[in-house]
Amino acid sequence: MDRRGSARPEWVWAALVLQCVVFLMSVWSAGQMLVSWPKYAVDGTQMIPNIVRSIVEALLLGISLLGLWQSKRWGWLLGVLVDAAICVLYLHSVIRFPRLVLNPRFLAFNVWEFAAVAILLHLPVRAYFQGKSDLPGSTTPSGRGPVAESNALQRSFRGLVYFVVAVAATCIVSTLSLAVWMGDKAGGVRGFLFLLVIGFAIGGAASFLFVLLLTVAARTFGPGRLGVWLIAGVLLAPGLILGMGLLAKTFLLGSGPLGTGPISTLLEILFTGPAYLFQVWWLAIPAGIVTSFFCCQMYPWAFGQSE
Repeated sequence: MDRRGSARPEWVWAALVLQCVVFLMSVWSAGQMLVSWPKYAVDGTQMIPNIVRSIVEALLLGISLLGLWQSKRWGWLLGVLVDAAICVLYLHSVIRFPRLVLNPRFLAFNVWEFAAVAILLHLPVRAYFQGKSDLPGSTTPSGRGPVAESNALQRSFRGLVYFVVAVAATCIVSTLSLAVWMGDKAGGVRGFLFLLVIGFAIGGAASFLFVLLLTVAARTFGPGRLGVWLIAGVLLAPGLILGMGLLAKTFLLGSGPLGTGPISTLLEILFTGPAYLFQVWWLAIPAGIVTSFFCCQMYPWAFGQSE
């Protein structure tokens, strides 16, 4: 398929614009560091590693932008890798210094990176740069036999990967939100890793329930539309925290009528996480947004395109 000669979809234009914005901001940042270098050199501040990193980032972003403009697959792949690496570095800085989130300039400067990598990973953009003329669909043959059994096994494996990745995304983003809200009390990177382990232990079951309800809701109203996933995620994530947390505090955990007995362990596994986040329920909103985005991208691959 000759993608250069075909009209670019709107999502591809959006990816190009965002990548151009990120590239220009990276060039501006590298220029600012070069200009400020003499002043910081007098104070003995080591700026050379940061300057080199900024120049390399700008160079790689410029190369990826050129590849994206020419509708090259390598340009898309390079853009995803560079944008994702910059986002990871930003999140690492936020975990170490949570107060950076309170800096509007720092936040506004880096939010474009997350938007750029999200658009590049969006299914229509991926399909365009990978040379696919349509979105993946379900091609499972009917009947019985080795081929049908193989496809059934493949569908089961993809469904497992879908839920594992979605649950992990929910737990990781929820933990990151909690660590940022806690500030210096979170304990930096080591504290975040400790909170992450605890988050998987007490929040994994509730996260699975969230992903399951999110998938059912999106499947009902149209899994091919990103807006459906985002709206469902934004509403379901804090809604589950409030509902399950209130139920746990009122009836199930502690001194409630079902708080003791053989079923108490299962109740704690499901409800402890929401009970802890009940007072800060709004921290679940970022997890709802990120998880719904990942689910939207993985759904056609895992379950086939449903209309």
